[in-house]
Amino acid sequence: MIVKVLDNQTLMDISIQVYGTIEGIYLLALSNELSITDYLQPGQILEIPNNDNINADTLGYYNKNLIKPTTGQSNLSIESIPLGIGAMIIGTNFRIG
Repeated sequence: MIVKVLDNQTLMDISIQVYGTIEGIYLLALSNELSITDYLQPGQILEIPNNDNINADTLGYYNKNLIKPTTGQSNLSIESIPLGIGAMIIGTNFRIG
């Protein structure tokens, strides 16, 4: 099986997407000759090895809801973030106290 990397996806995201757990991150890294912290390019193709350690509940939920996690760092600057209460980010443009 292969997976095409989406914008801002990390190996952790891919592991959750295909195994339902982050524990497959080392297997993914080894199989694709990557470090677990390597930046992935959008469109990059990763080989997905078989893994006996799958979280079927999480995987089922993600598949049912068509969720493909993308938790990598965005290239957005603070100036490009929309304004307004609905777009505020605690600690960035919304401060408490």
